[in-house]
Amino acid sequence: MSINLDKINQQFKSGAFWVSIIVLISIPLTYLRTYLLSNLDSSGNLLGLYSLMLVFAEVVITFTLLGGSSAITKYVAKAYEKDGVPSFIVSYLLTSLPLVFIFFIVVSITASFFSNELYLLYSANKLLLFLLAALMFFSQFFIYTLSGVGRYKEMSILLQLQLVVIVLFLTAAYFFTEVKDILIEDPGRAFIFLLISIHIAIIFISLFRIIGYIAPAKIYPLSFPNGFYRFSLYVYGNSIIRFCYGNLDKIFVASYLSLASLGFYYLILQFSELVRFIPNKLSQVFLGTFSNYISTQDELVVSEKYGSVSRYVILICSLISIPLVLFSSEILSYFGDWVESPEYFVYLVLTMNFACLGNLNSMVVLAFDKAKLFLLNNLSVILVQLPIMFIGLESMGILAAILGKIAGLIVGQIGLMLIVYGAQRKHKLIFPKYFVLSQILLLVCFFINHNVEAPFIKVFIVIGACTLSFLFSGFNIRELLFNLKGSKNAK
Repeated sequence: MSINLDKINQQFKSGAFWVSIIVLISIPLTYLRTYLLSNLDSSGNLLGLYSLMLVFAEVVITFTLLGGSSAITKYVAKAYEKDGVPSFIVSYLLTSLPLVFIFFIVVSITASFFSNELYLLYSANKLLLFLLAALMFFSQFFIYTLSGVGRYKEMSILLQLQLVVIVLFLTAAYFFTEVKDILIEDPGRAFIFLLISIHIAIIFISLFRIIGYIAPAKIYPLSFPNGFYRFSLYVYGNSIIRFCYGNLDKIFVASYLSLASLGFYYLILQFSELVRFIPNKLSQVFLGTFSNYISTQDELVVSEKYGSVSRYVILICSLISIPLVLFSSEILSYFGDWVESPEYFVYLVLTMNFACLGNLNSMVVLAFDKAKLFLLNNLSVILVQLPIMFIGLESMGILAAILGKIAGLIVGQIGLMLIVYGAQRKHKLIFPKYFVLSQILLLVCFFINHNVEAPFIKVFIVIGACTLSFLFSGFNIRELLFNLKGSKNAK
């Protein structure tokens, strides 16, 4: 199957358009989910417990999917070019299923090292958690397979299905006492049963969409595209490092502090991560598309597309960061009196905006097959983050975890920039000046927030700052409408 550059452009625009639309719809649902969890239990424990369930999901995805989403998306796309998707699917499942059984064994052995609260939750739901883990393995694999064959719309819908169902359940609990009683009586088991149902649905829906790509082709001989094992092992190691960066802090906060502390930590992390919410959801689109662009061997195309996409990413993150900084106190006040220290939230937002290009740069590095550098960079992140957290957690409390997170993010982003703008010789990518302007603009908003309290004035400041950010980006309305029109017309 020959490479069609026009088709790649259409798939990218269509994928980016649909992912962005679905993600934009899911953003208020994310706010609503956290609001409901906070208000159904004023202590913050329910929110902390839900955060632990998300950590469990991350454990499953990280340790059972060889190479994770990046490897599956990249090599399904390569297999698709040669009509080899069926062979890849069977080969991958046979290779990764042993990791699922190893996961069960390791969790059983290490369960005794959990804190008392975590161990009681595990021991009471052991078999259900193992069933949930197996279902998560299959559902995530099939979702990433959809991304690899260019079904970005279906992929993004299925990724958000869990959020929609959870919000509907929590809304029912908020309005109906009977449902709330079921949730409060045993919240751990309630969440587990709900997640089992969701992942069963995802498996059936994704299989229905994938079957059209595999039915006509032969499965044998089983094989992987060239470079799969090397790439996947690097990404697998990197995924473990990223898990440590993104989740070990939550586990230690729950163990050394409390579920309520984890609830607060999860709250401010989740809302600060909204800054990069859309770029993160576009990660598989970035990886698949830039892998195809690089395959064209056209250096000018790669450079131009990176410049255009990076400006979009910076603009999106800037438009989200500005109101979060200026209305930080007002936002957190909706989640109850147990929420404290809005300054911590602002520090995280500033850092997330600095890291706005992180996901795009990560996918570009992987598309260039620089997995080794990618792995070393992420290793440096946890070597900075974890010591800071460990040293200060007992004396400084939640602030130590936040400082560790911020330091790790900054080191990681600087490392990615050095790789993307310095280490690449064949496809030279240019550092976007708009990035610096967006950082300066947000710092100005940060200082204004300390001197202006009237919400009415802040609204005008937000409008003015967002307008400046749009002007700095260099885009015009006609260019944006042209791209959106191209997205809608793409097949």
